[in-house]
Amino acid sequence: MARQQKRELRREDLAKAALRVIAQQGLAAATVREVAREAGCSPGLITHYARTMDDLLLAAAAYSASEAQDRIRPLVDIYQGLEAVRRMSLESLPLNAERVEAWKLWISFWDMSRPSAHIKRVLDAHVADQRRWYRRLILSARTLNEISPDVDPAHTTDSLMVFIYGMGVVTVLKPSSMPARKQKALLENWIKTVLRPV
Repeated sequence: MARQQKRELRREDLAKAALRVIAQQGLAAATVREVAREAGCSPGLITHYARTMDDLLLAAAAYSASEAQDRIRPLVDIYQGLEAVRRMSLESLPLNAERVEAWKLWISFWDMSRPSAHIKRVLDAHVADQRRWYRRLILSARTLNEISPDVDPAHTTDSLMVFIYGMGVVTVLKPSSMPARKQKALLENWIKTVLRPV
């Protein structure tokens, strides 16, 4: 294996370790020493692959964004129109404990993005990708005459993004208040009242 490939794989392993530390102990615990312990390596090895803790957290944010995109991209390729909107939305919602943890990570990254322009760029790119996908799918549903022709794709995309991000935050704050069945019912209500299927 080429040296650069090995370096990227090791950097990915360290990013995953950082994500586990953040998920289990919170952002404040994500120190070089704690990430090294989780990764089973020396702190010195981490500084060999990431010059600063911010660099490692940036790699963790980028890895998490890439992982989310890898889950969603096949749905965009397989489904179209209204069903694609529904499937992509369901994939984005915190419907189980694992996804609640993923949302906790994202909320931590949002907090980190205030002082870190690099992390903000990663998060902004991820949100922009989501917005493009949703807008394309909503426009497709309208073109296929599956939803009301009066639906404005740009405005409706913003509405859906607010719905999903709001659901994520509320569920992280109080998971028991938003079980999966309730999230799914609220999504179907949003589809019914906002997209107005034909």
